[in-house]
Amino acid sequence: MDPELDQITQAILIASDPSQTSLHAQALDYLSSIQQNAQMTWRWALALFVEPSTEGSDRKYPPQARFFALRVLEDFLDNRLVELSARGGLLNFLTIDRFDSLEQETFKIVQESLVKYIQSEYIYGPAEASSPCTSYSLWS
Repeated sequence: MDPELDQITQAILIASDPSQTSLHAQALDYLSSIQQNAQMTWRWALALFVEPSTEGSDRKYPPQARFFALRVLEDFLDNRLVELSARGGLLNFLTIDRFDSLEQETFKIVQESLVKYIQSEYIYGPAEASSPCTSYSLWS
């Protein structure tokens, strides 16, 4: 595991465990700083969300970490959109696509990672069959 990703994952697990009272506040502060600095941490978030396990049949990181990663990625994309719209006013804000605000290299990294994820998960893979959400049925 990448040391930064391991640290983020540990903080998420501590923050989601009520019995970890001594480290809970510290974990929340750390995660808050990751989310507030999405411009710098979005690559970690992308890796947390898309990296497959070594077996390739599941995701490498737990669902809590992957959900947090989506929140960081959303903040990153929203912040880029707000920055760009601030330069161009309301009309610019209304006509900008979320991905138009990304530099070409950043867009390419995000696009390639998400396409690989979709292919591995939904075209060639189990469609997140091991996800906690799949154990619930709407029809039972």
